[in-house]
Amino acid sequence: MVSHLALNLLQAYSNKDTPKGVIRLSDIIRVFQDVRKRDHLMKNIFMLETPHRTYQMQAPTIMSMYIWIACLELPVSALKLGTP
Repeated sequence: MVSHLALNLLQAYSNKDTPKGVIRLSDIIRVFQDVRKRDHLMKNIFMLETPHRTYQMQAPTIMSMYIWIACLELPVSALKLGTP
């Protein structure tokens, strides 16, 4: 179920912008919603904490933010990468 949601979300983003870099799933220590009060342009912000830095990400909707957080919180060992 989660992988289907993640695939749909990835397809929605694939036509938007060119990637700015790569964040390895195995480097993610923590994923959390940014709860600081912000103006209307800075909604749906979540953070990815890695050993080297903390990345600030913005999703287009609150629901897509929750989906990103749920997917990124999955342990890497739970993913079936490279298998059909």
